[in-house]
Amino acid sequence: MITFFRIATVLVVSLSPVAGIAQYRAEDEAKVMAFMARIGRDDAVIRSLEVKDDTIRVHFRDGGMLLHSLLSPTLVMYSNYKETKEASRRSMRESPRFSATQMEERAWSFLPEGESRSGWRVERAMGFVAGYGERCGNYCFELAKLNQGLPSAGDSLTITLDGYEGKVLTFSQLTGFEGGDPPASTIPIEEARAIAVRALDRIEHAETRGWIKHEWAAQPPTWSQRYVVSGGGSRGPYSDPVVAEWPKRMRLRWVFRGPGGEVGIDAETGAVCYVGLMMDAGADKTVRRPLSRALQPVSGSRSDEEDRSYPWLWGLAAIPVALGAWLVVRARG
Repeated sequence: MITFFRIATVLVVSLSPVAGIAQYRAEDEAKVMAFMARIGRDDAVIRSLEVKDDTIRVHFRDGGMLLHSLLSPTLVMYSNYKETKEASRRSMRESPRFSATQMEERAWSFLPEGESRSGWRVERAMGFVAGYGERCGNYCFELAKLNQGLPSAGDSLTITLDGYEGKVLTFSQLTGFEGGDPPASTIPIEEARAIAVRALDRIEHAETRGWIKHEWAAQPPTWSQRYVVSGGGSRGPYSDPVVAEWPKRMRLRWVFRGPGGEVGIDAETGAVCYVGLMMDAGADKTVRRPLSRALQPVSGSRSDEEDRSYPWLWGLAAIPVALGAWLVVRARG
């Protein structure tokens, strides 16, 4: 009897961790399927689910993939490469069934629970394009949460919808950011613009630097403002050292964007927060847009022609862009 009791005890102790893992996995699966239902993909069937380094990674039988961070701020990213390609091929022979207005309305339906449109803004929208490529056959939208009436490099949604069935092809969501207080005073836009132009001299590659300065002189950069997490020991490319010394919090920035590059200027102090290079930066074809650009502002203009001329990798690239944004916020601020 004692022997049986001991054996039973050993079995219970041995099986308890397994039961705990199974329960934890079931909770993760429920969380995943709740998210899939939210984006209208609740018919997806899980092929594999893995939890590693506080991240849930899921592959679905229809070719979709989901990454869900369990850390805060939270990042959720979904993409379906197979269906993105199908929409692209379909655009070669068919016109879209849905209009841009209809698809924007659908994009708004994905706001987090409890959020209203008045607290968000369409930061960028790209219409239907026919052809063979990842930006063809779909509509793309980026929604940004507002802070003090301005977009914030924090809570955001990036959504790609196919133009035929209205399915979500890619979806990324960042949540869990705290808003910032407005600065006591801000430097004038003329002063900020002058600082931004001078900051171009920090670009190391002479040919790239010369090309951007020439283009900015011929075509003055557009500007915008947004709140961005800054300080806390981190800094952006070509930034002033003092930026890393600030307490980590949301701060208001002037942002100037022109051909080939973009510069962020702290609106309160005039410090250079970063100098970002775009993929079209001059003749130096080795220049690539750094991941830190993922959270940086866009210009005030949102015309289709402007968006098409700028190399944003919508569609399939929504996932790495959102991941880059998340890593930047956590590691760089």
